[in-house]
Amino acid sequence: MKLVVIRQAYKLIDATNTDDRKYHELQPGEYQVERAANPFGHTDAPWIVLKGTKIGAAEGSIRQWCSGENDPNPPWVKLYDDNGVLLPDNNKR
Repeated sequence: MKLVVIRQAYKLIDATNTDDRKYHELQPGEYQVERAANPFGHTDAPWIVLKGTKIGAAEGSIRQWCSGENDPNPPWVKLYDDNGVLLPDNNKR
């Protein structure tokens, strides 16, 4: 899965140390991401993280900034699968 941030910087949580929450500002661009277990133990809220790190956010939180292929408003974030297919936002605002 790929994460493309196309409009502006986006803050993610660095959960490397869950006792000392820090933020990581992601600059506009294209990034490799993967799904991960929620580092704070919420089993109903899986995370999407930068590949190979614990920097990310709950998938639901990221998806609120996503939009579909034909959305007239430019989204902040678009999620793609490994084949470059846009993943639908099943939790539309």
